[in-house]
Amino acid sequence: MRRCLPLLVLIWALMALWAYQDALSQTNTLFDAAMVQSSEVLFSLAHHEMDEIKQVGPHQDEYAKPLTFQVYDDRGRLAFHTRSAPSTRLSALSNGFSDNNVEGEQWRVYAYHEPDDTITLLIGERQSVRHSLALRLMARTMAPLALALPLLAWAVRRAVRTSLSSTEQVVMHLRVLAASRLDPVSTNEVPLEIRPLVEAMNSLFERLRAAYEHERRFTSDAAHELRTPLAALKVNAQVMLNGPLPEDHRHRLERVVASANRCEGLVVQLLTLARLEHNDVHHALKPVGLPALAQEVLAEMSSELLDKDIEIELPPPHPAHPHQTVLADPDMLRILLRNLLDNALRYSPLGSQVRVAVEACPGGTRLSVTDAGPGIAPELRDRAFDRFFRIPGSQGTGSGLGLSIVRRIAALHGALISLAEGPEGRGLSVQLLFPGNEVRAVQSHA
Repeated sequence: MRRCLPLLVLIWALMALWAYQDALSQTNTLFDAAMVQSSEVLFSLAHHEMDEIKQVGPHQDEYAKPLTFQVYDDRGRLAFHTRSAPSTRLSALSNGFSDNNVEGEQWRVYAYHEPDDTITLLIGERQSVRHSLALRLMARTMAPLALALPLLAWAVRRAVRTSLSSTEQVVMHLRVLAASRLDPVSTNEVPLEIRPLVEAMNSLFERLRAAYEHERRFTSDAAHELRTPLAALKVNAQVMLNGPLPEDHRHRLERVVASANRCEGLVVQLLTLARLEHNDVHHALKPVGLPALAQEVLAEMSSELLDKDIEIELPPPHPAHPHQTVLADPDMLRILLRNLLDNALRYSPLGSQVRVAVEACPGGTRLSVTDAGPGIAPELRDRAFDRFFRIPGSQGTGSGLGLSIVRRIAALHGALISLAEGPEGRGLSVQLLFPGNEVRAVQSHA
């Protein structure tokens, strides 16, 4: 709409220019014809009464007043002229029209001379008179349009807004559209002008939805199919380890079991990621106390903590915010915490400390897990959330899916995730900020 108003003004200005040029052309035609007719009469009078007429006073008509003439004899002397005529000869021609600058003014001059005659008649008219008349005609023509221009702008603005008001539902639909739910846009109330665009988008959504569903099913089916042979491989290797074996064979079987465990963990993460990619947690949201949930997950992982001799620090809740509750899917948050703690245990050295903190802040509630491992360089932190990405030179046995799962769960809950350095520039701190509107919603349910 902002482009329509200047365009209307431009069109009006072009119309005004065209009206002025047309009025000037018509004025020139009429005035030239009048000059030719006047020349015939004046030439006859001047020829027969030359001795009696010395100068003629100006006409009192508004547009005839500037009309002037000069009469020259056969010797080139000025015989007589109107009082408004300049002292300089109006034109050097003896016949025909010409445009001349005489004494600093533009004149339209018509020269009339008959063969074998002794006088030459020059009729002149200032160009300013014609331009003034053309401007007046243009103003009378364009004034109504100028007065109607604001009304026209208002009508166009209202018409455009009315016709495009139905596109608001398309915009709202696209804003809430998720990759896992590419629902088509309804075309019932869409204007005809943009209906082909909406139909093309719906066709694209259908293709994306089919490709997305195919990828999800492939990942889920492949993960399910891998679990059985991996479990069989692991059981057989463990059975063989219980019997008498040479030391080198035993070492190799232990590596087979470790690899099977790693593959089993990868399968579990793939299944989790496949489920998250096609999940909508809004129906399962309920108040969840983050400190209590963190304690439950730590209790479940107590054996792993003992194996690596790692101390977990979980500060008590602040007295002003004892519950620190958010709206969330508790199962999803357990998966999120387990992945964060698993990464922290995997990359932290023996005898180190991992800190889990839940804090109330102005933006909502912050959950952070900080380890004492090698950390992640700032330039690699964005890529750390990519699937199967591992830090170059990393000594851990992870698959590169943990942070991808954490980011997906955070996105499902509207939480912001960021990576930072640990205390004293060592280790990695993964921080999630759950929005404040969820906190207020939970408090209203309490």
